[in-house]
Amino acid sequence: MPKLKDSCGSHASIDAATPICETHSCAVKAGTPFTMLDYSTMTVGEVIATARDASFVIGLSVLGWKARDLIQPVYDFFTHANDHMTKVETGMETMSAGMTLLLNNHMAHVQSSLETLTQDSRSAKNEIVRRDKRRDDKKRKR
Repeated sequence: MPKLKDSCGSHASIDAATPICETHSCAVKAGTPFTMLDYSTMTVGEVIATARDASFVIGLSVLGWKARDLIQPVYDFFTHANDHMTKVETGMETMSAGMTLLLNNHMAHVQSSLETLTQDSRSAKNEIVRRDKRRDDKKRKR
């Protein structure tokens, strides 16, 4: 007795004498290759049902493709925003490192310069006060 492949793929093989797999109700005919559709026994109703099912699947595919046109700009916006934020974050890290270097290396110089300026401004202020006093003294003597 020749062995045939089971059409549902769940059994290793079944006898040619067994036309139907009892467990899964899948038809296996001796000498006929298994196809999803048996064109020789299809009725007009089955053809129409198959065309309806195919049109439903194609319609869902087209609808999904068209929906991509609505979703793609939103996706692109968030992709570009994410790229921008990554670049900004890198720039902020660079600026933070630069400011840390500036503050650590140059703060002592800035403080000493500020002290020098302060002392100069105090001495200049004292000089102005002395000059004003001398002028006032001269006016009083007259």
